Formats: sequence, C-alpha cells, structure tokens
Amino acid sequence: VITNGGDQPNVVPELATAFVQHGMTNDAAELLKIAQGKQKTTPAFLAAVAQVQAAEGDQQQARETVMKALQMDPKSIEALSAAAALAEMAIDWDAAAGFLDRALSAGPPRDDLLQQVVYVEIKKHDLVAAHEIAQRWHKLRPNDPASTMALATVMIEANHFGEAKPLLRSEEHTYELQSLRHLV
Repeated sequence: VITNGGDQPNVVPELATAFVQHGMTNDAAELLKIAQGKQKTTPAFLAAVAQVQAAEGDQQQARETVMKALQMDPKSIEALSAAAALAEMAIDWDAAAGFLDRALSAGPPRDDLLQQVVYVEIKKHDLVAAHEIAQRWHKLRPNDPASTMALATVMIEANHFGEAKPLLRSEEHTYELQSLRHLV
C-alpha cells in the first residue's frame, strides 16, 4: 500500500480512516507513521492523522492538524469532514454543520457526509433541515439501509410515526431497522 501510494495518495488516508472507524487506532497510527516519510502530505493525509489524534484523546492537536489540512486546501472534503467530527466531539453542532455544509458544496454528495449532516441537524433540533437532507439522501439511495434509517429516525424525532412505519416495515431493511421498530 505504501509503496504504491505515490500513484494514489489517498489510499493510505482512506485505509487509516477505516482503521479508526473500526476501532483500530493503533494500526492507523502505525500506518500513518510509516507512510509519513514515504508519501506527500496531503489534506486527506493530515485529516487521517487528526482522526487518529482525536481517537487517542488529543483533541487540541487534532484541531491543529485539521486546520493545517484546511489551510492546504479549504475545500478538502476529508479535512472538512474531520473538522466536523471534531466539532461534534466538542458538542459544537453549529460549527459541525458549517464544516459539513462546506464539504457538501465541495463535491458530489457522499453517503458518509449526508449521514453526518442528518444527525448533526437532529442534534441541533433542526428537524426540517434534517428531513430535507434525509429525503435527498434516500432519493439518491432508496435501497440503502443507512439512508432509510436516517429518514425513519428524523420522522420519529419529529413524531411522524405514521410516515416512519412504511420505511421500518420494508422487507429489504428488516435486519438493519430492528432497533427503531419498537418506536412505531
């Protein structure tokens, strides 16, 4: 991965991010440490470093690292997403929403960003915005359990149980949506 990373510099940051998301922070840190001298430092690389730093509990260093990434490229989707995640950890929903808005404006809609926006808007108690994004995402991916779960969650939060029922009864999503069934 590291040897061929020069041709595709996002491979290492993507792998490190996946490691962090699956609780393998030490593996992500080791991968980034090894790769650091062998490939160009990109905003995506710095965003992955920031995610590791945050997972290791060093929020201040993580914020500094993600800000370096944003200085390199203010439209880096990876850096904006990492900045949003750090803002979420700090329970700063408005800042998180701002970073996510910038990330969505920087490129085509990505499932991970749409999901993050939906849940940040719920935390901000802006169920109208959460519903708009969840609907947009569900229209893009109508058979995706995560988009269905997000839309159903928004409807339940807004006490629109009748609208949530058909989503939760969908046979395609039976297993994934079990956790919300008891609410309708």
